[in-house]
Amino acid sequence: MPFSTPALQTELNLYVFWYNHHRPHQAVGGRTPFEVYHGIKPANEALRFEPRQDWPCTSPCAGPQAPPRNPPGLKLDFEVSFLEGRRHLPIVEVRQAA
Repeated sequence: MPFSTPALQTELNLYVFWYNHHRPHQAVGGRTPFEVYHGIKPANEALRFEPRQDWPCTSPCAGPQAPPRNPPGLKLDFEVSFLEGRRHLPIVEVRQAA
């Protein structure tokens, strides 16, 4: 914890930004507060990746229901970065592997 007021304020500002922009919230259907407040289509309702080769595309997935973007069996890359290098503020991204 920073001891100076400006440093503490910086840490609090970063946490609030991460909390509102990057952390999904169960109470608002897995959306971020930023998505809710601004009426933005939630990222968790976008077409999803389906890495399981034999998973039937018509099978329900975890809510909210979102159809797969490509045929099943994709290889995925997970990238974890940290807001301003703060390891307690992770940002996780999933991409189709090259």
